[in-house]
Amino acid sequence: MGLLQRYQKTSLLVKLLGAMVIGSIIGVIAGKSILFLEPLGKIFLQLLKMAALPLIFFNLIAGISTMSDPKILGRVGSKIMVYYLMTTACALFIAFYIGNLIGPGYGLQLTEAFDGKVA
Repeated sequence: MGLLQRYQKTSLLVKLLGAMVIGSIIGVIAGKSILFLEPLGKIFLQLLKMAALPLIFFNLIAGISTMSDPKILGRVGSKIMVYYLMTTACALFIAFYIGNLIGPGYGLQLTEAFDGKVA
């Protein structure tokens, strides 16, 4: 089996983990000299953010359109809303807990008054 065929048969998870390990090794070896690639990483992350919302939206539309009975849609919709509210509440709880634990801004001394203008 050739290298290309083996790569194509490898699962996406293994490919992603391998890329993360290789990227970490290159980052440790190259150090700060690899920073010229930073704009590519920022572009990649912005593209991922840009693609996430439409993917979620169209997957929800596709799932809803396959349901034939409105009663099923109501039950599934209510479960989705409860799940969404619960995960949001958990995320808020974790964020507030970690924020209180770390204490960002604790001991910060402001030296001048804020005039309301953002630089």
